[in-house]
Amino acid sequence: MPTAVHDNCVRIYADARGVSSDEAKSWMSDIERQHGPYVADVLA
Repeated sequence: MPTAVHDNCVRIYADARGVSSDEAKSWMSDIERQHGPYVADVLA
C-alpha cells in the first residue's frame, strides 16, 4: 500500500502541473532527497 501512496502523489503532481510521469517522478525524488523520505500514513 505505501507504493500506492507514492504513485498517487506522483500522479496528482503530474495532473496538477500538466507534466509527464517521468517529470513527476523526478520531482518526487528531488523532494525526498531535499527533505528526507516522507512517512506514508496508511491503513492496512
